[in-house]
Amino acid sequence: MPIAAPRYTVEELDAFPDDGQHYELLDGVLLVTPAPAQRHQAILALLMAPLLNAVLPTGLGRVASPGRIQSGKKVRLEPDILVYPTPLSKEADWTDIKSWWLAVEVLSPSTRVYDTEWKRHAYQALGVEAVWLADPRSGTITTWLGADSTPHVASQRLSWRPTGAPEIEVVIDVPGIFA
Repeated sequence: MPIAAPRYTVEELDAFPDDGQHYELLDGVLLVTPAPAQRHQAILALLMAPLLNAVLPTGLGRVASPGRIQSGKKVRLEPDILVYPTPLSKEADWTDIKSWWLAVEVLSPSTRVYDTEWKRHAYQALGVEAVWLADPRSGTITTWLGADSTPHVASQRLSWRPTGAPEIEVVIDVPGIFA
């Protein structure tokens, strides 16, 4: 006999207590992970720096950590880093953003399966242009562009330009991120 998992809405998620856990929804299914560890946050900061330095001066995009992608009443995902174009004011609600250039996840033992098997596919299905999974265990960043299911693994240098913004070029020294 199959076991039915409870389904939640974004509204119900908003009513959850602040208990230190990280809550997301994917098609109403609750994804729960512990707060990130120090190593995760250090890697995140080293990834944020080149993204901020390349994107912000142009005025064409924003970089958020964590970001939020919300679709309907049953999907709310929070990538570790979200880069998106800036057609809206800084006061816009996350639900107003309908276009995303990049979602980045830093893998950890507690998030590896969610990030690689569920969230990556969801980001692609929602139209996120690029997805990066930074893996401290292998010292690599695996990237996917658009709905393409072909991964590209960077172990030395990663270069990225968002669609429609040729003035933005992000270059990542991959070994430096994990040093």
